[in-house]
Amino acid sequence: MPDEMNQQQTQQTPLEQAPQQVQPAQQVQQPPIQQPGVAVQQPVATVGTSGLAVAGLVLGILAFLLSFIPLMNLGSIIMGLLGLVLAVVGLISTKNGKQKGKGIAIAGIILSILALAVVFLMYGTAAAVSDSSKSEGSATSATQQTAQTSAAQEAPAQTSAAAEAATSAEPSQDAAAASATEEAASEPAAAEASQAQISIDGVRLGQDYDGNEIAIVSYTWTNTTDETTAFAYNYIARAYQNGVEITDFTFSDDVNQDGYSANVKPGGTTSFEWPYPIKDHSDLTVEIQEIISFDNTIIAEQTFKLE
Repeated sequence: MPDEMNQQQTQQTPLEQAPQQVQPAQQVQQPPIQQPGVAVQQPVATVGTSGLAVAGLVLGILAFLLSFIPLMNLGSIIMGLLGLVLAVVGLISTKNGKQKGKGIAIAGIILSILALAVVFLMYGTAAAVSDSSKSEGSATSATQQTAQTSAAQEAPAQTSAAAEAATSAEPSQDAAAASATEEAASEPAAAEASQAQISIDGVRLGQDYDGNEIAIVSYTWTNTTDETTAFAYNYIARAYQNGVEITDFTFSDDVNQDGYSANVKPGGTTSFEWPYPIKDHSDLTVEIQEIISFDNTIIAEQTFKLE
């Protein structure tokens, strides 16, 4: 019996002496500890671009582009003024830092001012030119009126003097004048143009490379323009025989054509010849006209008898 009791005590002792299990304590959330000297970041508000500055820039661009187009640039005056006002207000709104777009506002101001300047300069120049033309026209009219008045006053005296001279003229003088007129008509003289300084000097007969008979006409030309140019760039010489223009070209070693296309400085003079193929010895009429002419004015004309 004692042994059984000792065994029971021995078996119960470990159970009784076993440590009791401790339940874990609930975790308590603590607020984060803020370290000294470290600032907590706050959300930053987004700064937007000034809408007035953008509108001023757009109007300034449109006004500047339209300022170079006549009549349409009248509308650019309104757009330029409006764009200038909006751009200035937009620039002011960017100074406190609440809005961006300072550079946009400045660009709008510059473009608006340039557009207004271009429009005012264009119409100011046109008005000045118009006033100058009117003053010149008035001066010309006054000069013409004065000349007409002087001519009207001198006309009676000249008429009476001419009548006296005609009455006192002798028949022999009339005959001499008629004879001189006939001689001038019978002998071909050089035809000169007062403005173009072109003369048709004469004609001679020759032969081309194939042995065909040609008429070689000589010309003299003086450059009265302000630029260096050539006769070939400004005028054309046409030849007619029996009323038909000679359009065929021919070449000959006996013809001096160097001055035809040679450049001549202002005030310079050149001479040259030009060959025309002929079919017979009928009269040859030569005319000189400008290459670009709206009324086909004949600058010089001469008719030659081929012998």
